[in-house]
Amino acid sequence: VMIVCSIIFEFLYELQFKEKNEPTNAYVFVLDNSGSMETNDPQGMRFEAVENLLREKAEDFKYAVYTFSDNPKCIRVMDSKSAGATYNYGVNEGGTAILATLQTILSDIEEEKFILDGNKAHVILLSDGYATDINFFNKYKCISILKEYAKKNITISTVGLLNADADLMSLIAT
Repeated sequence: VMIVCSIIFEFLYELQFKEKNEPTNAYVFVLDNSGSMETNDPQGMRFEAVENLLREKAEDFKYAVYTFSDNPKCIRVMDSKSAGATYNYGVNEGGTAILATLQTILSDIEEEKFILDGNKAHVILLSDGYATDINFFNKYKCISILKEYAKKNITISTVGLLNADADLMSLIAT
């Protein structure tokens, strides 16, 4: 009985482990272009990070790029790496609308403005994290949006730049 139970539990564990470790098939880069980036990322290292992360990916690997300050903006639609990238990152100005940006990306996914093959996308948010649209009263809305990402099996990583709001960045990544 013990051997049979061990085999069953091992099988179930491997199913769960295998499902969670499937490789990501798409990135959605989310880059902060707010005014604070003049101080927190004056050399534009967040833009170099995009290129570095894509360097070792296959030509058919898909990615999209969003920038945000007061409003989110999709500057590269979801497409393969081989499609190239001719986009303008813009200038650093305005506020840090993280909540609106997360909502916009989720809406774009739900409205099928881009399709995620197998829903194994990974959102990478590069910001100082001092959101101008998240406060004590609407933090629950942010959490509910993040739960929608989790339901769609879309993971989020955050990269805090210089003096980042570590609590908010941790909340989003968790």
